Amino acid sequence: DMALAYCSAGDEKFAVAFNEQIRHWIIDYPMPDKWNKRVSAWRTIDTGIRLMGSWQFAFEFFRKSPSVSDETLALILSSMHEQAIHLMQHYTGNNWIMMEMTGAYTFAVFFPEFASSKKIRKEAAEILSNDLARQVLPDGMQYELTPGYHTLVFNCAFTMLDLAKLEGFSGELPKELVLNLEKMADALLKMATPALTMPLCN
Repeated sequence: DMALAYCSAGDEKFAVAFNEQIRHWIIDYPMPDKWNKRVSAWRTIDTGIRLMGSWQFAFEFFRKSPSVSDETLALILSSMHEQAIHLMQHYTGNNWIMMEMTGAYTFAVFFPEFASSKKIRKEAAEILSNDLARQVLPDGMQYELTPGYHTLVFNCAFTMLDLAKLEGFSGELPKELVLNLEKMADALLKMATPALTMPLCN
C-alpha cells in the first residue's frame, strides 16, 4: 500500500515510513523456533503470501528513492532470500503448500541473480506440481471441495505457470502441472453455470 501511494503521489514521506518499518521488521523479528504458531510472523502461509509479490513490488518501487538506503535494500534482499529458503525447508501441505511454493518460486524468478534461485525454482515447481496432482480429483476439483479453495490452489499454480512463461523458465516446469491446471479450469467452467454441473436427464 505504501508503494502504491508513493508511486501515485511521489511523496517521500511514504518512502521514509517504509524504510523505517521494513528495517524494524527484518531486524527485530528474526525467525523464531516455532515459526508456525498462530502469532508468528514467520508462519509458512504468511511467508509464502509475502513472497508472492508484495515485497518484490515494494522493493522495485522504493529502490530508487533517496529515502531508502542501500543498506535497507540489501536487508530486504537478504530477508527475502532467507524467507524463500525457510519455505523450501519447512513447507507443509494442503492449500498452504501452494502459497508456500508459489512464494518461493516468485522470489527465485524475480531475483535469478542469487546462486540458489535456479534450484529453488526447480524444486518449488516439482513440489507444487506433485502436490497438485495429489489434490486434484478425477473430475478436476481440488479435494477440499469448495470453490474458494479450488480457486486459491488454481491461482497459485497458474501464477507459477504465468511467471515461468513471462521470464523464460517454462522449460523447467513439470508437464503434469499444465495438465492438472487444465482439469481444474474445466471444473471451474462446469461450476459457472448450474446446468453444466451434472448430466441432464433424458
